[in-house]
Amino acid sequence: NSTTTTTKPNVVWKSPACPVPAMPLAAFSCSGDDLSEELLGRTSFSNPDAKGPWETHAWKAGAAQFSFGPEGLRVAVEFLSSAKQLYDVTVTQKVDLHPAEGPLRQYELCVQAGAVKAGTKLRFAFDSGDPLYAVPDMQERHVMDLKAGGLSTECFHFGLDLALQNYSGRVSLELGGTETQLSLCQVSLRSCRQTSYLDGALDAVRRCYVSPLQAAAGGCSRDAALAGDEFGLNSLGQETDGKQACLERLRRFGGNSFSFSPGRCELWTCPSREALLASASGSGDQQVYSQHCDYQENVAGQHGAERRTPVFVKLWEWNFNDIARE
Repeated sequence: NSTTTTTKPNVVWKSPACPVPAMPLAAFSCSGDDLSEELLGRTSFSNPDAKGPWETHAWKAGAAQFSFGPEGLRVAVEFLSSAKQLYDVTVTQKVDLHPAEGPLRQYELCVQAGAVKAGTKLRFAFDSGDPLYAVPDMQERHVMDLKAGGLSTECFHFGLDLALQNYSGRVSLELGGTETQLSLCQVSLRSCRQTSYLDGALDAVRRCYVSPLQAAAGGCSRDAALAGDEFGLNSLGQETDGKQACLERLRRFGGNSFSFSPGRCELWTCPSREALLASASGSGDQQVYSQHCDYQENVAGQHGAERRTPVFVKLWEWNFNDIARE
């Protein structure tokens, strides 16, 4: 393995130069008001003497040359392995994320780069590092076709479970697929308050396992209390149709949460997750659903003080994306 940042004296750099000074990346799908502060220790590669948290790797000594400087990190891939894998040449940075400090739990990793040759690929993602190198939610790493002679920016989206207090991972940039020169200009990792990146997408209203809501206990307000057969059990004795009717009322009249028991539907507005938990102080069999809850959370009961331990069983080992393609 090679982690050198020096270059051969006769290297003539032809890869596109990065802008100086660096300009803020505009490729984030998340709106500016919903973006967090920067989560990486260093986003650029401009300091030739102290690369800081960035680590470089080549499959064999001399297989790649790395040059940190004002014009970015320039990488010359000198020769490929017999396997010709993108991960034969990598640039990485370790980072600790804290999804439990929410409500920020969606993330965007954006990279600005360019190359000399058309068709040069850069693959990148956030993963767990050694030994599993697992990408959250078993996602495919993002593959970027670099612009020949110019720069472009693309992003990778991922989410983390709110139950995680800390997630230690790394940003991984894989460059080893083509004998060419590349320029890495900026890498930015931020969290986002948005629940979806699709225009016009409906916000998910998920089951919360907390106690029934009480208006006086926290910041939530009850907008309507509805009753009727449409919220009752269906012909099969199930609650699903009644819950669907309650959700449709919520979408029609506004609000972000509802409380359900057979025959009764309450529509609520909670300004934040904290307000939802503060209001979860009631008793009874009403089930709470809210945009502020995540899938199968590990909190329950009054004010979310109790702990749940959901168990998930995976019954096959094939990659979900491979199954979808088949």
